[in-house]
Amino acid sequence: PNHKVTLNTHLKVSDKLYFNPMMMYFSKKYTYLYNNNLDLVLTEFKPEFHLNLSAYLVANDQLKINGGVYNLLGQNLWFINPYNSGDNPVPEHRQEILLQISYRFNK
Repeated sequence: PNHKVTLNTHLKVSDKLYFNPMMMYFSKKYTYLYNNNLDLVLTEFKPEFHLNLSAYLVANDQLKINGGVYNLLGQNLWFINPYNSGDNPVPEHRQEILLQISYRFNK
């Protein structure tokens, strides 16, 4: 079984600043991998925990800035096929940094 629990919240720090922590827990996963003898073996992957943090600043009516870090803990995370496809798991980005600036020209 593959279970996922997500906690996503939105905290208003001030009228212009918002803080958004997000936590995700993935239970252990299983897939088929080839061993050294080229035999398919059912392999277990340990549970994973993601922690993402972002902040959103409303500077004025026209300018908004969003910044954050995904996979803050820098864990080795994998995309895993739950069936025998012959493909190895694919690694996810170790960490990602986001900076988004939006500006509206017309009021």
